[in-house]
Amino acid sequence: MFLLLPSADPGLQALPAAVRRLPDDFTSVRARNVNELQNAEALNRFIADDLPDARAVVVRVLGGRPYFADGFERLSRECKSRGIPF
Repeated sequence: MFLLLPSADPGLQALPAAVRRLPDDFTSVRARNVNELQNAEALNRFIADDLPDARAVVVRVLGGRPYFADGFERLSRECKSRGIPF
């Protein structure tokens, strides 16, 4: 699974059209607004439930890393420890 974590809804709204253009054998794509992962409990659930199946994670944070600093660092460490491109 390819995980996309934008911080703005236009990134989520454009996803269905982009996914339709992918090859049939492309891995599944899931997206969540990074704003939903701002609290530790939500981030913990995401890491436990979604990250194990990820083949790659892309985080796009408007406002830069400081906007999602703790979550960004945690996801970066988790992905690195699991060998998931981040």
